[in-house]
Amino acid sequence: MSEHRSYQTKKNWWIHFGWLSLLVIAVLLFALLFGRRVAGLRFTRNEKELVVYCAAGMLLPVKEAAKSYKEKYNQPIRLEPASSGHLEILIREETKSGKPLADLYIPANDYYAKKTAADGLTQEYFPLATFRLVLAGKRETDLKITSLNDLLEQNISFVMCNPEAAAGRFAQKTLAALGMYEALNKAMKVSFPTVVEAANAIQTSDDAQAGFLWDTTARQYKLKIFDLPELAGASSSTSVNVVSTSKVPARALAFARYLSAPEQGNAVFARHFFSPVPGDRWHPQPELTFFCGGVNRNAVQRTLREFEEREGIKIRTEFGGCGTLVTTMQSIKSGESEAGFPDVYMTCDKTFYDPVAEDFGEGRDISTTDIIILVRKGNPKGIARLEDLAREGVSFGTTDPKMSTLGSLSWKLFTLMGLKEAVRSNAIVTTPTAHELVLQMTGHPKLDAVLVYVANCHFARETCDLIPIGHPLAKATQNIGASLRTPYPRLTERLINALHSTEKSKKRFLEYGFQWVSDTESK
Repeated sequence: MSEHRSYQTKKNWWIHFGWLSLLVIAVLLFALLFGRRVAGLRFTRNEKELVVYCAAGMLLPVKEAAKSYKEKYNQPIRLEPASSGHLEILIREETKSGKPLADLYIPANDYYAKKTAADGLTQEYFPLATFRLVLAGKRETDLKITSLNDLLEQNISFVMCNPEAAAGRFAQKTLAALGMYEALNKAMKVSFPTVVEAANAIQTSDDAQAGFLWDTTARQYKLKIFDLPELAGASSSTSVNVVSTSKVPARALAFARYLSAPEQGNAVFARHFFSPVPGDRWHPQPELTFFCGGVNRNAVQRTLREFEEREGIKIRTEFGGCGTLVTTMQSIKSGESEAGFPDVYMTCDKTFYDPVAEDFGEGRDISTTDIIILVRKGNPKGIARLEDLAREGVSFGTTDPKMSTLGSLSWKLFTLMGLKEAVRSNAIVTTPTAHELVLQMTGHPKLDAVLVYVANCHFARETCDLIPIGHPLAKATQNIGASLRTPYPRLTERLINALHSTEKSKKRFLEYGFQWVSDTESK
């Protein structure tokens, strides 16, 4: 054997030994970060702490934001870093065992956020930032890499991340779409559990010339980025997600809002080379103003209180006739300040959404309720239809058509049916709201009937009977929308979802005599 060949053999042996050492270190790190927890050796949680499961590639900005948050609000935050996939498995195991530890989950790719949300492991979702998959090498490298093929043709030693890491899974998906994954995976020297370990290997090892990383991680490690055309559109995103089993959701949601706020977390992520996604304006305890048609009061109140408690916020409610609410909004707009303008508006009927629609996003229909004739128990006057309200000796009441949706619809009905003049003299009571009208009906004998919604009659059924009208106009649709000016668009969206899209809210609307829109639309 020649001296040159002997030297080359020894050199190759040392190269393989180096890669084997890196692999052993990676396995040991994996065991420390992950294996001990799977075996049940979990940390002891301090109840004052928030526990954040954070993908390794997201750690630097989250750590800086957590430090600032603790200094400002005396809230200790424990960060538990690992790969996105490993953290997802931990959350699943903890949920299954009934021994939850995590309050928030920050994966390095929203594939994991969607997966945990679909499985009910996480609830609220806050977009944080976007970034790209790149090929990076040592800062001082003289490599000339202009395409993925150069990795193979120049026999470059490069690394990747395991598919359990978001960077590894995303690289696999991206390269497979280009038809390059099999060849590159075969040529790869070694893979790492996290993107941080891969970046560190490139920075410190003579054998790792390049690797597939997030551009943010590459910049944090001051590596050289090769701008490859094949990876130009390989964009990823991160988010913070509230774990469903968190025992302190209000505290978790507050830190999530902080991370996504333009004045707070956005600035931190930008300093670490991410492209931030702006969230709501920051306030430790936001206050929302909620204008709501009076007919909805009983159906929404419990949901509003639960939302306040979970989010750790305040909701200032104003219930009333929609005519009055619209007038109030128009008055606020015409003044010097728009302070007090609602963040969320819910109608008694969607016809009262139109006058302020330019100030709100597209309204979402939630429920419907019929207008009926409420009469005394046993119906002593024999009232069976609207025409009977014109009979001599019959007295009835309505709500004010200028202040109330119900009153407006009621008198439109009379006009359409040619009864307006015939019934006018018998309409002896007019109130601002249906709630007051029902109280008049149940508290005084002077009224024989009132026109109210079915949803107003929950507490009157023992003393009164409901007479259906059976006319297409005798139906109101309640819709809801968020102000286009609100500083809290994501918070208001979550509030609307709580009212519009949850089984709890649906049950409450049905309990108070409404029909749920999804049910009525399917008939």
